[in-house]
Amino acid sequence: MTTKKFEKENQSKHHRWFLDKNQLRNYNLSHVLDPNKKWWENIRINRRHLLCLHTKNGVRLCPLICEDLARQEPVAQAVRSVGPNLVISLLLDGPQISVRWPGKYSAVLSDDPGSSVLSVSALGMTLKSTGLGHKPSYDVALWSEPGKTPETLTIPSDADGLIIELQINKEKMWTMDGRGKDKVVLRKLMHTPVNISDNLTTVSTLKKNLIKELKKGA
Repeated sequence: MTTKKFEKENQSKHHRWFLDKNQLRNYNLSHVLDPNKKWWENIRINRRHLLCLHTKNGVRLCPLICEDLARQEPVAQAVRSVGPNLVISLLLDGPQISVRWPGKYSAVLSDDPGSSVLSVSALGMTLKSTGLGHKPSYDVALWSEPGKTPETLTIPSDADGLIIELQINKEKMWTMDGRGKDKVVLRKLMHTPVNISDNLTTVSTLKKNLIKELKKGA
């Protein structure tokens, strides 16, 4: 299913982020920010709310931002109440590999409430995470789904992005007292590098190019 319409909603952050000494070193920022201090994110924390998108074919999508994935309260309780089958976490973080913190907390949501989780980091951050001796990384996303090993998604250096193709399945889930229920689960089929445009000057141009590329899919 391909859409020709884009909707816009704002999801606020629920927690401020701070840079400590190790992060400042890792992101090569120690020469501009004093590593002996904690550098807190200068944002306003308003009343907390959590967006959730429900579609007619059973997809329940919930977006999380940065530390909302790691902070178990109060966000995790709300996520479990909604029971989304897809969680997308947008991060300013290093490489998305299973042994790091996004992989740990994604696995928690994959186990309960059984969500598929996609954590995505900005490419600039993964390339800059070299201060502790690591090489620049193109591992920009991590896909976790119930019952499977997490998969790191790597973007080629000459690509603009990745298109991820998912399949909607109905799978039997069982409660501890023996009750069975069909639950909609999203399974990853494949991901494909994509070159959208050499000149993305406006958001409308980006949207048009995305629609064009999605139409090429299976």
